[in-house]
Amino acid sequence: MGFHQNTKQFADILANTHGFRVVMPDFFRGNPCTPEKMALGRDKLMEWIGTVGNWDVISPDLAKVKQYLTSSGFQSVGIVGFCWGAKIAITATGKDSWYAGAALIHPSQLILEDAQKAQGPILLLPSKDEADLSEFFDIIKSKPFGAHSYHHRFDDMHHGWVAARGNFTDPLNKQRATEALQLSADFFQQVLKV
Repeated sequence: MGFHQNTKQFADILANTHGFRVVMPDFFRGNPCTPEKMALGRDKLMEWIGTVGNWDVISPDLAKVKQYLTSSGFQSVGIVGFCWGAKIAITATGKDSWYAGAALIHPSQLILEDAQKAQGPILLLPSKDEADLSEFFDIIKSKPFGAHSYHHRFDDMHHGWVAARGNFTDPLNKQRATEALQLSADFFQQVLKV
């Protein structure tokens, strides 16, 4: 997690697909989740993310990104979150209408309250490893922007297949990651009206 080559590639392709300006902040400030940290187990990993990746830590960085982009003329943006970043992305839509939509890719830590608080369209792309998010998405669909939200489950992919745990030399993984990228690009083109 962090500035993994796969997430950089996703950002670059997303930028080129519909001419988006893509900004990728270093929320971990050069101290990403390493394989060594992941080897400590899920509990330690979640403890670490809870310390360095919670809303109170991340939101000042998002405010700086907003300041930069608004000074460059952007009136609204979309936000992408992989894994724990999905929690940050949907939280952002609930706190600031400047975020016109969020793509939540192999999301983690989502709760029904996140869907209830969302204030913009959501693209929900879970893997086989995520819980059933049908109830979560039903809440999203019931909102005024629900018709612009989408849920596509990738039952043949593992958590992380688009980002740090993706193996793009595997043909199926690459194909599914490409599908997720295209769904994201098309979603943002629609909600941002590019």
